[in-house]
Amino acid sequence: MRRFVFILILGGILAAAGSPRAEYPERPIVIIVHAKPGGAIDLTAYQTLKQNDPVEVTAGPFAGYQGLYHAKTGEQRAVILLEILNRQQKVQIAAQDIKRA
Repeated sequence: MRRFVFILILGGILAAAGSPRAEYPERPIVIIVHAKPGGAIDLTAYQTLKQNDPVEVTAGPFAGYQGLYHAKTGEQRAVILLEILNRQQKVQIAAQDIKRA
Protein backbone atom coordinates (compact mmCIF):
# COMPACT_ATOMS: atom_id res chain seq x y z
CA MET A 1 0.00 0.00 0.00
CA ARG A 2 2.83 2.40 0.88
CA ARG A 3 4.54 1.68 -2.40
CA PHE A 4 1.32 2.44 -4.31
CA VAL A 5 0.88 5.80 -2.51
CA PHE A 6 4.55 6.66 -3.13
CA ILE A 7 4.25 5.89 -6.86
CA LEU A 8 1.01 7.90 -7.05
CA ILE A 9 2.62 10.95 -5.38
CA LEU A 10 5.77 10.65 -7.49
CA GLY A 11 3.67 10.43 -10.66
CA GLY A 12 1.75 13.57 -9.64
CA ILE A 13 4.96 15.50 -9.01
CA LEU A 14 6.44 14.44 -12.35
CA ALA A 15 3.23 15.29 -14.20
CA ALA A 16 3.12 18.77 -12.64
CA ALA A 17 6.80 19.42 -13.38
CA GLY A 18 6.43 18.42 -17.01
CA SER A 19 3.36 20.55 -17.77
CA PRO A 20 3.86 23.04 -20.60
CA ARG A 21 3.98 26.71 -19.66
CA ALA A 22 3.16 29.74 -21.75
CA GLU A 23 6.16 31.54 -23.18
CA TYR A 24 4.38 34.86 -22.80
CA PRO A 25 1.65 35.95 -20.39
CA GLU A 26 -1.80 34.87 -21.49
CA ARG A 27 -3.37 38.15 -20.36
CA PRO A 28 -2.19 41.77 -20.23
CA ILE A 29 0.13 42.73 -17.41
CA VAL A 30 -0.98 45.75 -15.41
CA ILE A 31 1.75 47.69 -13.65
CA ILE A 32 0.64 49.71 -10.65
CA VAL A 33 2.90 52.64 -9.88
CA HIS A 34 2.61 54.29 -6.49
CA ALA A 35 2.99 57.87 -7.67
CA LYS A 36 0.68 60.77 -8.36
CA PRO A 37 -0.46 61.35 -11.96
CA GLY A 38 1.90 63.85 -13.53
CA GLY A 39 4.69 62.90 -11.12
CA ALA A 40 8.29 62.18 -12.10
CA ILE A 41 7.58 58.58 -13.15
CA ASP A 42 4.53 59.53 -15.20
CA LEU A 43 6.31 62.39 -16.96
CA THR A 44 9.20 60.21 -18.12
CA ALA A 45 7.15 58.74 -20.98
CA TYR A 46 5.64 62.14 -21.74
CA GLN A 47 9.06 63.73 -22.15
CA THR A 48 10.21 61.14 -24.70
CA LEU A 49 7.43 61.98 -27.15
CA LYS A 50 8.47 63.82 -30.29
CA GLN A 51 6.38 65.93 -32.61
CA ASN A 52 4.03 63.82 -34.79
CA ASP A 53 4.38 60.68 -32.62
CA PRO A 54 1.06 58.79 -32.55
CA VAL A 55 -0.69 59.00 -29.17
CA GLU A 56 -3.95 57.78 -27.66
CA VAL A 57 -6.08 59.67 -25.16
CA THR A 58 -6.73 57.46 -22.13
CA ALA A 59 -9.04 59.62 -19.98
CA GLY A 60 -11.43 62.52 -20.19
CA PRO A 61 -13.96 63.45 -22.87
CA PHE A 62 -11.61 62.39 -25.71
CA ALA A 63 -10.77 58.96 -24.22
CA GLY A 64 -10.20 56.43 -27.00
CA TYR A 65 -9.30 59.03 -29.62
CA GLN A 66 -5.98 58.71 -31.41
CA GLY A 67 -4.00 61.65 -32.63
CA LEU A 68 -0.53 63.09 -33.07
CA TYR A 69 1.61 64.62 -30.36
CA HIS A 70 2.32 68.27 -31.21
CA ALA A 71 4.06 69.97 -28.27
CA LYS A 72 4.16 70.23 -24.52
CA THR A 73 2.75 73.25 -22.75
CA GLY A 74 4.16 73.58 -19.28
CA GLU A 75 5.10 70.66 -17.09
CA GLN A 76 1.85 68.71 -17.09
CA ARG A 77 -0.02 69.55 -20.29
CA ALA A 78 0.41 68.70 -23.95
CA VAL A 79 -1.06 69.79 -27.26
CA ILE A 80 -2.15 66.97 -29.53
CA LEU A 81 -3.73 67.02 -32.97
CA LEU A 82 -7.07 65.20 -33.13
CA GLU A 83 -9.19 64.76 -36.23
CA ILE A 84 -12.58 66.18 -35.33
CA LEU A 85 -15.24 66.84 -37.98
CA ASN A 86 -12.75 65.97 -40.75
CA ARG A 87 -10.27 68.62 -39.61
CA GLN A 88 -7.19 68.42 -37.44
CA GLN A 89 -7.80 70.33 -34.25
CA LYS A 90 -5.22 71.27 -31.62
CA VAL A 91 -6.42 70.06 -28.24
CA GLN A 92 -4.67 70.74 -24.94
CA ILE A 93 -4.75 67.70 -22.65
CA ALA A 94 -3.20 66.72 -19.32
CA ALA A 95 0.02 64.76 -19.95
CA GLN A 96 -1.13 61.85 -17.76
CA ASP A 97 -4.14 61.38 -20.05
CA ILE A 98 -2.11 60.41 -23.13
CA LYS A 99 0.01 57.41 -24.02
CA ARG A 100 2.06 56.40 -27.02
CA ALA A 101 -0.18 54.57 -29.51
